Amino acid sequence: MLLYSLGIHIYGLLIRLAAIFHRKAAAWVEGRKHWKQDDKLKQLHGCIWMHCASLGEFEQGRPVLEMLKSRYPECKILLTFFSPSGYEIQKHYAFADYVSYLPLDTKSNATYWINLVNPAMAIFVKYDIWPNFIKVLHAQHIPAFLISATFRPNHWFFKPWNAWFRKLLNYFSHIFVQDQPSQALLHQHQIYQASIAGDTRIDRVIAIRNQPFCDSKIEAFIQQFPVIIAGSTWEADERLFAKVIPQLPLNYRYIIVPHDVSENHIRNMRKIFSIPFALYSDDNIDTTTQILVIDQIGLLNKIYRYAHCTYVGGGFGKGIHNILEPAAYNKPVLFGPNHQKFPEAKWLRECGQGYEIQTSDDMIYLLSKPFSNTGNDPIPECILQRSGGSKIIVNKLKVFLSPNSH
Repeated sequence: MLLYSLGIHIYGLLIRLAAIFHRKAAAWVEGRKHWKQDDKLKQLHGCIWMHCASLGEFEQGRPVLEMLKSRYPECKILLTFFSPSGYEIQKHYAFADYVSYLPLDTKSNATYWINLVNPAMAIFVKYDIWPNFIKVLHAQHIPAFLISATFRPNHWFFKPWNAWFRKLLNYFSHIFVQDQPSQALLHQHQIYQASIAGDTRIDRVIAIRNQPFCDSKIEAFIQQFPVIIAGSTWEADERLFAKVIPQLPLNYRYIIVPHDVSENHIRNMRKIFSIPFALYSDDNIDTTTQILVIDQIGLLNKIYRYAHCTYVGGGFGKGIHNILEPAAYNKPVLFGPNHQKFPEAKWLRECGQGYEIQTSDDMIYLLSKPFSNTGNDPIPECILQRSGGSKIIVNKLKVFLSPNSH
């Protein structure tokens, strides 16, 4: 714990130095200034506090938060983020009474924060577990929960040298895991307050899929052509598409939604692709080109409905992004080989909706197959049968929400 505390202080120092040169680091630092004097935090006593690392974790926690707010409208909701990318996009989130950054996880910060907010409960999403905050919540007998968690035998939680961190898992009032192997692993390590609730993202992607949506710009670009949508792409994914597009039918249309929509990344994409592409932000989109790049955040999970086939990026890097979003529209989903940490990749492959690709030849082979018609396709059974995790969690949490907690 001493080494951890030292590391946290060093991290805080380094990120302040990085803030001089890096915009995201500067936002991280600026967003955490003066939180001890924040009057809005002082008004949240007895709130439900949910913490998310970034936007992806928020999408997992969101169905639970919205169901809690619906069932307990009197409860105040505090939503916190670690990353600026999550905070900046959701800082006006309608279901939260307040959205804030989480202070750096020092012992003094954690104690001050929890005394200031005095939540009725704390909910952490997936992996973002901060030792000092967890320890103070436990010491003050405030129930804490971990939701949508997954664990693997080689996870750093279970390394022999990490027993002190593993002990934190026993400080949670309950842990909701996504699958049986995760629960069995926790039981193996004498962590018994765990049950299976599935992946709450499934409830979220179903809700998005069921929302009416149309986009005249995209529809004008697609016309009647078969369309491939590549979401959350990194440079490795974009280089793959640049290689295979010239070898696929000329009547295909491609919509690429990069993970990084900055001007620098778009410029780099223009160097990668041998054919010109249009930008969504253009006033007049060139509908004669094959490629449309979406240089805007917030559209991807809605526009997958237009696809005949989809590709989700990240599988040639640290790991795939959200493959459940296109799967909810009953679209074939292609992804790279780095997906071992994502159980949904395994069961989507088993039900014939997910496809791993390792080479450009794999992609050409799969994208050369005839596509079925798009439209209002039914939600796949393999998605529906895994939904409902949010309700399981909220039903468990209700016993911790006494009348005095509102």
